[in-house]
Amino acid sequence: MMDMLPDGWALIDPGEARSGSPLADISATPGIQRVGVAVQGSDDWHDTVVLTSTDVPDDMTDRQWLSAAVDESSRTLPGSYVVDVTPWSMDADTAIVATLVSIVDGRSLTTFQWTWVAGEPRRVSYCLTGTCRTEDCGLALDTFVDILGTIGEGQ
Repeated sequence: MMDMLPDGWALIDPGEARSGSPLADISATPGIQRVGVAVQGSDDWHDTVVLTSTDVPDDMTDRQWLSAAVDESSRTLPGSYVVDVTPWSMDADTAIVATLVSIVDGRSLTTFQWTWVAGEPRRVSYCLTGTCRTEDCGLALDTFVDILGTIGEGQ
């Protein structure tokens, strides 16, 4: 479960994030499993990946849950706007990737968020959220996809 990250990345304890920082806000999200940060950054920014999990309510279909997850992200990531939501090919029957953009401290950020549902009879939703400077999103996306590949669909 995201125990290994690529070279140049480090797992951090969510409780150690500097108070008031965007990472501290993200780390306070319920269901946090892992937080990874790129060791090298630029323009005072370090790319991040966050893995969360939560139980899917019995009264929601997988698709309803995924739609609600995207809506929740646009509410909880400050100033973010959803620019794309598309199916994502995984072994899980229902998986999506959402792309969000935001301006934080005058910096344009892009967030890629993969969300999928796994498990029977207890359904669990997993979400990997990778955030980078928009100008770096091409290279960062490749890294985020590599990290996603280390997680697997079911934990």
